[in-house]
Amino acid sequence: MEEPLGNGEKLERNEDGTIKSGVLNPHGRPKGTYSLKTLIEKRLKENPEIEQKLIEDLLTREQGLVYQMIDGKPRQNIGLDGGEEGVPVGVVILPQKDDSSLGTTT
Repeated sequence: MEEPLGNGEKLERNEDGTIKSGVLNPHGRPKGTYSLKTLIEKRLKENPEIEQKLIEDLLTREQGLVYQMIDGKPRQNIGLDGGEEGVPVGVVILPQKDDSSLGTTT
């Protein structure tokens, strides 16, 4: 099965419809390499005292960051909702410009 990707190439799929391995990102991360997250997790598992120190430091120095990681960032008003909860936003719909309604004189 093949379907176009939009760049002239075809997306190859297996018989069950799944995308064939290596098709979308053939030059991705090499096998056997680790992400930063994986390396940090490994280091913390090997050294539990570092993990405890890191937790204490984060709770002491970066309380705001810790709260954001736990609860998510607070809702921010970006001005699209009228500025307050429950306040409707006014929308004005203008008539489409029509040359015949311009009142041109000949």
